[in-house]
Amino acid sequence: VHSIRFSDQLTGSLNLNYVSDDDYLEDLGGSLAVTSTRHLKRQALLNYNGGWFSLNGQLLQYQTIDNTIAPADEPYKLLPRVSFNSNREILEDIYLDIPVQYTYFDHSLKVDGSRFDLNPSLSYLWNRSWGFLKPKASLRYTTYDLDNRAPGLDSSVDRTTTTFSLDSGLVFERPASWFGKSTTQTLEPRAFYVYTPEENQDDIPLFDTGTYDFGVGSLFRENRFSGPDRVGDTNQLTLALTSRFLSDQTAQQYLAVTLGQIFYFEDRQIGLTSSTTSTNDTSSYVATLESRPFQYWTFDAGLQWDSDLIDDMEKSFVRVRYLDNERRLFSARYQYDSANNEYTKLSAYWPVAENTTLVGHSYYSIDQDRAVESVLGIEHGSSCCWR
Repeated sequence: VHSIRFSDQLTGSLNLNYVSDDDYLEDLGGSLAVTSTRHLKRQALLNYNGGWFSLNGQLLQYQTIDNTIAPADEPYKLLPRVSFNSNREILEDIYLDIPVQYTYFDHSLKVDGSRFDLNPSLSYLWNRSWGFLKPKASLRYTTYDLDNRAPGLDSSVDRTTTTFSLDSGLVFERPASWFGKSTTQTLEPRAFYVYTPEENQDDIPLFDTGTYDFGVGSLFRENRFSGPDRVGDTNQLTLALTSRFLSDQTAQQYLAVTLGQIFYFEDRQIGLTSSTTSTNDTSSYVATLESRPFQYWTFDAGLQWDSDLIDDMEKSFVRVRYLDNERRLFSARYQYDSANNEYTKLSAYWPVAENTTLVGHSYYSIDQDRAVESVLGIEHGSSCCWR
């Protein structure tokens, strides 16, 4: 791994990995994350920051070291990917965003070729202390020049979609107290509307696109897909409500609770495959809680449940974390999902003497009734040179 700064605007990095023995990491890796590695990354990055715009270049390929992965399932090489982005306030409160990306995907056994993606948007942000309003219109044009396509499919494909969104929120405040401390409690309703008409995309390959795991972040996304190969059709409205307790002296957030749901006015016809159609009228309910009741303690929790079956829990998690100025860290997390994946994670990093620290980690699967990984260690070394 190597990083270099050519100037204040131009930086670069290299991340090169290679093993001659495919079993090397499995035999000698020091953690579950290392021993379960399936692909070794080889990447070169070049980044230029021009102030009002940025330009990035990337070369990426992998060495696959898992012999159970078929050659056709190995990841694509990016040879190269070039990205340009400009975000400017062209008039007062009016913003123009122009992201552009060109990628050449290379694969010996699958359809490959180049993709050019242009996604400009124009938005207006009306922002006050008691609320905001943000209408936004965007256009997405994506064109492909492909090789190794099945007979009868065109090598050149393009797609144009438009999206309109309207984000809005209000902020109500009242005096309150938090364990005897003077605070302000807020009540923040938010409405987020998105409309994208359907555009057939069955003849477009999937290079680097998937679906997001549903959660709070999904409530306010314009596109339910994670990459440019699919643009989801939708006519939807998100309604959410957040309440916070904020310190009057420092503006520290002691507690934040959010509840939200998406309402769909039309069926969604676009999926990762042509047979994927979503017909439900509402999304699952999502609720989160974030709390910092004391200086070094944080508490997070989240719930997701089916809107038609209130007692049908889909996902849940609880996490408690302690981190102080002496770098003492303790974290405990419990997580469950509807696939009966239930586990706990405990981790600690605890200095016990000068330059000496105890390290511990435990990952326990409740549904399998076994420890997936347990680590206990001691670390000693100087602050600058060795450890």
